[in-house]
Amino acid sequence: MFNDFYPGDPRKQRKGERRTPKSSVSSGTSRIKIRVFAVAVAVTAFVGLLIPLRPSVSEIENRELAEFPKLTFGSFISGEFFSGISTWYADTFPFRETFMKGANSLRSLFGIRGEQIIGPVESGDEIVTGTGTEDFNIIPVDPGTWTPVTTVSPESSGDPETIGAPETTLSPEDSADPPGTDESSDVQSGTEAPVTPEEPVTASPPETTAAPTSPPPETTGAPGTDPAPVDTGRPAGEGEKVGSLYVLGDTIYEFCGYSSSNTKRFADAMTRCAERLAGKADVYSLIAPKAWDFYLTAAQKKKLGCRDEKAMLDSAYSLMGAGVKKVPVYSYLDTKKDEYIFFRTDHHWTALGAYYSYQVFCTVKGVAPKPLSGWKTREFTGFLGSLYSEAKQPAAAAANPDVVQVWYPNSTNSMTYWESATKKTSYKVIWDVSTWNARSKYNTFIAGDQPFEEIHNPTLSDGSAVAVIKDSFGNAFVPFLVDDYQDVYVLDFRYFKKYYTKGLYSFVEERGIDDVIFLLNITNVNSGGGVSLVEAMVK
Repeated sequence: MFNDFYPGDPRKQRKGERRTPKSSVSSGTSRIKIRVFAVAVAVTAFVGLLIPLRPSVSEIENRELAEFPKLTFGSFISGEFFSGISTWYADTFPFRETFMKGANSLRSLFGIRGEQIIGPVESGDEIVTGTGTEDFNIIPVDPGTWTPVTTVSPESSGDPETIGAPETTLSPEDSADPPGTDESSDVQSGTEAPVTPEEPVTASPPETTAAPTSPPPETTGAPGTDPAPVDTGRPAGEGEKVGSLYVLGDTIYEFCGYSSSNTKRFADAMTRCAERLAGKADVYSLIAPKAWDFYLTAAQKKKLGCRDEKAMLDSAYSLMGAGVKKVPVYSYLDTKKDEYIFFRTDHHWTALGAYYSYQVFCTVKGVAPKPLSGWKTREFTGFLGSLYSEAKQPAAAAANPDVVQVWYPNSTNSMTYWESATKKTSYKVIWDVSTWNARSKYNTFIAGDQPFEEIHNPTLSDGSAVAVIKDSFGNAFVPFLVDDYQDVYVLDFRYFKKYYTKGLYSFVEERGIDDVIFLLNITNVNSGGGVSLVEAMVK
């Protein structure tokens, strides 16, 4: 009987012996493969050690990358130092962005994706209603009608003072498009702004009182580039990431869960602030919504499991005391949702959405809002925002980038921002970002997120002053206030202590503030980290 492992002549069989099958790959080929692999590993390791090639900022993810850890006795003993080195090595590997873009391109070949859910949607608690009885469905009267108007020429430097003959454009009724459509908004309005000689004409980055510590605006370190997040790595520190992303065609929606405890804490903080400032300043609360509830169908929202956003907003307002002047903007924005009031690739509202919210604020305050037709306007094209980065750069969104439209204040376009108590920079309320990279163009508004900013209107001398306590949603809102107050102060609730340490109440008294506006988006109202920072300001 033949050995199954050694077929052939039985005389050549040996007990327990197996013949090794002949390999189909020669030993020479194997050696070549091993050498090629070893060289590839060695080259990769060598490139990884080239410190100058290591990036410090990720444009795709819109964040600062990990820094090399500091060596301390405690971190050495605990092992945190070595894990920090591992994180730094992986996070700042040379050509990291190129590899990520390649991976995203490969992922786009997987097939047609009409929709995509990224991460779980966390709806959160049952919504709680307070005892407040104010009207949360304010619909202001439009201050003026839309007509063919003039706009800033794209070839200009971006400052109203430098603009020559204006161009005529279509009215918004003919051109505004809602998020998710194939056309970008082309809304235009404005009239000739008065020349203010004290403002220098410049299209270059502003001079600062200290040596620059970051790259020029065209890269990543422009004034207004989002600082490090507060708690969980959201771009620009917009609170905890309690929601998820939903990609639908060329539009990306970001959700937010509801926290009954954090909402109550925020409402109590607003009530406490209004009580402390009673008789000194009026306290307004404007909570900015996000786009999902305006544009998704009931079936889509049910499938995703997300909360009713208006109910979440009404909950916060109903829990606030009567001393707080509520500015509920949801209902009015809902009547304008067929216009371009939210970006498709970014989590912010557009300047048009901010303007409609300004109208609601004026209605609550009891003053007439200024019409858009009274301001000069300009557009910056090619904006791909924070959600585009978070959603791994969907091809449909890249093919239809957002447009950032701005309106220039008539009284002044000059401002000053402070990175600390001693470091200030002269800047513009609206900065020309036409040459900036695609992700940075929202920073056209008031130098982005800075600890403290101030704008002084030379056309008023009535002593009127407003303090806007805001996250990045407030950036597009502030320019509309400039013509209404003699002094506009902007306090970013995440970083204000870098400029001023005495507290909000001392600041209000020192500057003679009439109105205090808390403008935070709905995520921060439901974020433990965001609410804690608000509580610290009003304690």
